[in-house]
Amino acid sequence: MFILTNIMITKGRHKKIREYYKESGDVEGTLRQLPRHLVAERAILHCFQRSPGNYLQALLAIPRTLRMM
Repeated sequence: MFILTNIMITKGRHKKIREYYKESGDVEGTLRQLPRHLVAERAILHCFQRSPGNYLQALLAIPRTLRMM
């Protein structure tokens, strides 16, 4: 699953991070590079780090206030 879509991240630096994750699948390395203001993406990646492949839990890891938007 490719969670970091073009709609979510459009800036040059963020595009490089997205490509890094797409090519390597390295969750930990991606988290180190990802800015803290990308809360939803970081929450999903943290969940994938704890339990890979659990997509429902990853979506529920997004803060409730952000999910309700």
